[in-house]
Parts: sequence; structure tokens; C-alpha cells
Amino acid sequence: MGIENISEICHEYNKRFDTNCDLSNSRLEDYLGKSAPYRHITTSLTSKNISLRKNLIYTYRSTDSEERKFELATLRIISGAFLVFYDPCNFGFRGVDAGLTNLDTPNVAIQNASKKLLNQINKQELYVGKVFYAGLERMAYGWPVLMMPHFSENKDAKIKMLVREVALLSRRLFIITNDKACRFPAQALLRIFDLVKVPVSEKTIQRHQKEYDDCEDAPLSLQSRSVT
Repeated sequence: MGIENISEICHEYNKRFDTNCDLSNSRLEDYLGKSAPYRHITTSLTSKNISLRKNLIYTYRSTDSEERKFELATLRIISGAFLVFYDPCNFGFRGVDAGLTNLDTPNVAIQNASKKLLNQINKQELYVGKVFYAGLERMAYGWPVLMMPHFSENKDAKIKMLVREVALLSRRLFIITNDKACRFPAQALLRIFDLVKVPVSEKTIQRHQKEYDDCEDAPLSLQSRSVT
């Protein structure tokens, strides 16, 4: 399955989960259900000191068993991780604030060149059109060229941001009681990285997890809802 399709089914699952819609027959579960890493994740989580958080704003169907609710929450965590990894520019300025993406702005050389060109245009009193002139002004000041900002992926941060998303989502969906600052199990995180086909060491994961032990930010894939 292509990246665009994966992003689409993750957006779909998140929307349904976050708005308490029916989660049966989800395309995400169909996609992951038969994969070895996903089976390893579910086995790893159920064998640890992890339980479903009871004071959730999310509601599950009354007919869902506790095991099923746990599966749905696990899928939500994986889905959020996938979106951060595969569709980083979707989060706008929130992604920039988190360090996932960069706001594309002119560098110093372009700013200086734009100032010189503006100066010459003004000297000649050459009419270049309002749109072109406004664009030059924006570049001269180091602002985004277009009124609608453009974001670029911070490739060096993708591993760290995936760990961040899992840490923040798992804290909202699960109660984790272990001897590692109540962190999402590193072995389960390794399997998520297997799903996105990125090799990463357990040591690297634990180093990034430590950064978010006391972080109270909202997960990027969680639009407006929070849990207290």
C-alpha cells in the first residue's frame, strides 16, 4: 500500500475514533491485522502492566469487550504514529512548534537579493504588479513567500517525533505501571518502526522517550480533544 493510502486510512480511523464513531470493519485494522509486527505489538502490550484508561472522553460501544477496547486504543496509537511519520506536513504550525516540520522561508542570500531588486524597481519606478511586488517584499523581510505557508519535512526528526506521538497518545489512552517512568514498552515501539520499515535501536527509543516523560503537550494527531 502506498504512503498516500496509508495516510488516508489513518486519517479516517483517527476521525472515527476521536468522534466516537463505529470502529468495526476499519481499513486500518484490515491493513495491519495479518502483519507479524502488529501481532507482536498486541501481544507485548497485553503481557505488560498496561490497562485501558477509564476516565476517557472516548466512548466505546457497550458491546465491545475490554480486550476489544484495548485493541481499538492500540490501533489509535499506531495510526497516530503513522501519520506523524508519513504525513508530517499535515499538522501545519503545530508540526513546526513540535519540531516535526520547518516553515519554508527565504534564506539571508535571498532576502538580500530581494532587497536589492526592490531598490532598483523603486528607483526606476517600474510597475511589476501588486502580487509580484508583494512577494518580493515578503522575501526581503524573510517571510514565507506565499500567504498560505508551505511546510517541509524535518527528516532528522521523524524517529524522535514518532516516539513523541506514541508517548503522548499512550499516556492518554492507557494506564502504564512499570519501572521505566510508565513508558510505552520499547519492544512494542520497535515493532511500530518495523511497520514503517525504519531500523532503530532500543537505546535510541529509550533516549527519546526520556525527553517526553514529563511532557504535557497534546499529541499532534489529536486535534482538539484532551484527557484529564
